[in-house]
Amino acid sequence: MYSCATDSRHQGIPRPGVPSPYHAARPHICRLRPVDAVAARRWCTWCLLVLCCLLPMVAAASDGALEYKVKAAYLYKFSSYIEWPDSAFTSPDAPLIIGVLGADAVAHELEALLAGRSSQQHPLALKRLQAGADLAGIHILFIGKREADNLKPLLQPLQTRPVLVVTESANALAAGSIINFVLHDQRVRFEIALGKAEHSGLKLSARLLAVATQVRNGTP
Repeated sequence: MYSCATDSRHQGIPRPGVPSPYHAARPHICRLRPVDAVAARRWCTWCLLVLCCLLPMVAAASDGALEYKVKAAYLYKFSSYIEWPDSAFTSPDAPLIIGVLGADAVAHELEALLAGRSSQQHPLALKRLQAGADLAGIHILFIGKREADNLKPLLQPLQTRPVLVVTESANALAAGSIINFVLHDQRVRFEIALGKAEHSGLKLSARLLAVATQVRNGTP
């Protein structure tokens, strides 16, 4: 298990030891270092639950329905590992809203998954979105492949707003996404733009950073 070795200003993220020459040469890519055994075991438990027990291997296009379930489960779990500023909610128990645009199948899976659930004392709610919809009040925004060509104009208004933008398209981090789903060894994984998250006023748990395939510093 690994965590992201970043600047100590990133709350909850362990300081690195002496940086490697590779890290110094490429500061925009966050290098990974071992975390303590207790934290590793806790995170492994969650990963095994989501990736192995609940959601086994994503086989390929023929198992697309399973991929949708995996991504829906991740979106649900992300809500527990992100800290939003108080200003993002109208009250301490206001709903945490997950908006879905251009991914009807993922929205369908989320609808059943979120029913009756809460995260950080906020009830979870799903909002299905159409192109051009008002994004006010959205805390997590998932944009499907169908909107891949429109990412930059969609994300431009969100650059400084506390919205966790999650995508599933190539080069989405460069377009302004914070978390982007990728397939590695036929499994759904994700990469993170840490600098973009901080620029948006979000704090990402070190546990979340620890299991990303790549963590980038700096803003697009």
